Amino acid sequence: MNNASVYAVLGDDTFLDRARIAKAVQDVFEIAHEERMLDDGDTGGVVLVGWHVEAHDASPTLIGEFHGSPPEVFSSVAMEKYSRLYQWGPDRNKVGGHISAWQSRDVSGDYKKYGGAIVAGGFILSFSGLSEYLDEAIVTVAAHLCGLIDQGQMFEIAVISNNPLTAKLCNAVSQRLRR
Repeated sequence: MNNASVYAVLGDDTFLDRARIAKAVQDVFEIAHEERMLDDGDTGGVVLVGWHVEAHDASPTLIGEFHGSPPEVFSSVAMEKYSRLYQWGPDRNKVGGHISAWQSRDVSGDYKKYGGAIVAGGFILSFSGLSEYLDEAIVTVAAHLCGLIDQGQMFEIAVISNNPLTAKLCNAVSQRLRR
């Protein structure tokens, strides 16, 4: 990973844009792994990237390796986050449209609703498989890398969740790109 322009989302081909975003998520995940940001036992996850106007146009992309829980478990959680943001996203004409799954997070009941998904540049990016903070940091930094959000928006998302990992991961990715 040596040139951020390979991740640029151009808006001319939604399929290609989703592939670029998934590639950015993969590379950001690998940097998080190399920087030892993953918890013990964390080896991979599932990312969903979809256009915010289509409720179910996202297909799962496997990131990393899977030991223990099958990918379907992570895919189901990622889809729940994605669907929740689709419902509450900023273009749904609802007061207080959400840009982060943390805004509707609820882990108190039997049906858990986790953080780890964002709305960025017309896309919903949802990741599941790691800690909620790292799930969110990975998609947020990837969205920034792709030009879907600027640095201010990236940190606005991090403030919503009080995410301690976003700045650290962003710095690690920036250092890698300078090499």
